[in-house]
Order: sequence, then C-alpha cells, then structure tokens
Amino acid sequence: MIPMTMEYLEHCFNRAKELDQSLVAVKVEMKGFPSEEIIVNPIINVDSKLEYYKSVYDEDLNHKYAEGIRIVDFSFGNSMSEIGINMIVDGLGKSVMETIESDGANNKSKSVADYYLNNFRVTSSFGEKIHPVTGEKSLHNGVNLANNKAGDPVKAIVSGKVITAAYSKTAGNWVVVQQDDGTVAKYMHMLKSPQVEQGQRVNAGQQVGQVGNTGTATGNHLHLEIERDGLALNPIQYLWYLSEETVKDMANVEIK
Repeated sequence: MIPMTMEYLEHCFNRAKELDQSLVAVKVEMKGFPSEEIIVNPIINVDSKLEYYKSVYDEDLNHKYAEGIRIVDFSFGNSMSEIGINMIVDGLGKSVMETIESDGANNKSKSVADYYLNNFRVTSSFGEKIHPVTGEKSLHNGVNLANNKAGDPVKAIVSGKVITAAYSKTAGNWVVVQQDDGTVAKYMHMLKSPQVEQGQRVNAGQQVGQVGNTGTATGNHLHLEIERDGLALNPIQYLWYLSEETVKDMANVEIK
C-alpha cells in the first residue's frame, strides 16, 4: 500500500506543483465521526499548508495534539471530481505498488512512465473541458501528451493483453491493453496502424504504435486513458506512481 507518512505527503504536494495541478487535498479521519473529511486547498497555498501539516501531524500523520485524528489519504488534481477519483489508499495506489514490487519486468514500467513524463508535455489535462473540435463541454477522460512531433514511439506502460487494436473515427488508430495491474490503458490517435494485434501479449516498454493525429484530433499527440473497473483515472498521477523518481523517493520508506 502507498505509505501514509509525512515524507510521502510532502513528496505528493511537491509533485502537484511540478505537474501544474490546481488542487491538493487530504482526507482526515476523526474518532467518533461517521465519515472522513476531505480538505481541499488551491495549489497557491500548498507551501503554507504543508508547513501547517508538519507542525500539527507527526511522521505517521497522527495529530500531535488531538487523539483520534489522523490523515488517512492525500491526492491532487484539477477538479473536485478528479480529487475524489485519485484518492489512493483504497483505489489505485495498492495495485500500482503491487505492480512495482511484483517482478523485475516492472522496472521497465518505471522507465516507461519516466519516458512519458520527461519527454512529453500535457496539452490537455484530465477533467471537464471544452472539446476543441465539437465545442461542447464534456469530461476529458484522459490526457493529451505532445512534443511537437509525429512518429515518436507509443510504448505500453505495463505488461498485459491487447483487447483492441483497430481504427475508430474518433480515436483514430488506437490500442487498448488490459494491464496486469488490473487497469486498462488506451492509446489513441496514433500515426499508423497499430503495431500489435488483438489478443497479443505485450511487455512493458514494447512499442504499440507511433504518435500521430488520426481520428478526431487537432494536432499530433497521444491521448492516453487509464481506467480501473470502468472508472477513469488521472493518467498523470498513474504515471507518477510508477515513475522511477517516485520509486527512488520511496525506497527507504517502510511500506505498511
């Protein structure tokens, strides 16, 4: 499970700034109350809020001065709905950490996550957006990753089984992979026909296509979606959990 420690909360908040997220949030459990409370803060307040949490909560995120109060989860995002989706203790965090720890092949997943985070910029983030083609307001279930080029490799993030490798009028050339961590990854708008076939097993880091602008797209980019049990997750947070940097930062943290 993702460690609930002050060190990791600080890392999460710092990554929110680096990724230009709008909001940071913590979930607080209070003894005697029937449900937790989610406290959401704008990113502009993140530094002062972090100092406050450090002064009031201990390393294990228990309140120093009030018994029975502790931080049980934290996240970031660009909307309230996204914050809710990305709360990690009972959702994505556990399966991703199991994926990281399960076998040596997942070292490749870390490097693939870094490939996307370090070589592409987010041109359209996760959440409610005005569609650039239709002009209608809708939920953008993924992120658009671009680097002003066509033809760069689109790599499988995690090993799994290809369940779709086809052309769609809207998604263009696209590939859907049922990943071994229980999530589903969708890669859209690729330049040419997919380089994998339906039913094929793919390994983390294996090229499934090339960045392009097929389907309903206004320029060369990869539209990436991650789903768990039919629920859209923020792909940037997903990549962050898998990234080499995150794993290095957590290397000396006890996983509880």
